[in-house]
Amino acid sequence: KSLKAAKQKIQRAKRKLEKERNFICNVSAKALNNIINFNVRGILMTAKCSTLRIIKNSHLEIQFDDAIWPGEHTSTPSVETWSHEQVADWVKHHDEISDEVADLFEKNKVTGLKLLALNREDLKELGMSKTGTMALVIIFSM
Repeated sequence: KSLKAAKQKIQRAKRKLEKERNFICNVSAKALNNIINFNVRGILMTAKCSTLRIIKNSHLEIQFDDAIWPGEHTSTPSVETWSHEQVADWVKHHDEISDEVADLFEKNKVTGLKLLALNREDLKELGMSKTGTMALVIIFSM
């Protein structure tokens, strides 16, 4: 029952994120190269690069400078193309998830594409037993 409720909550969050993204696309005159999607400690956010650059000389202004941004981030591999080593590194960057999960993913050669397809039952089969950790892996990998 709680798994069904969690799945429904995730679906609502996805729909809400998509509506927000569509709104931002409309506001930004469909300039998709000006839209950034990012994950801040498990919270999915969408913003315009220009909005992130409002405060002059801030870290965000420098990071999302139009002259730097496209060149730095066009070669960033999508999750679907990650190797099992990259998946393990991704897990290690989430303090909320135990490094044992990274070891488990590396041992089972879980690639990015496999990560995106994993559900709670799959994680159990890999040897995970903690419900909270499984939920975090699923939420952070979306």
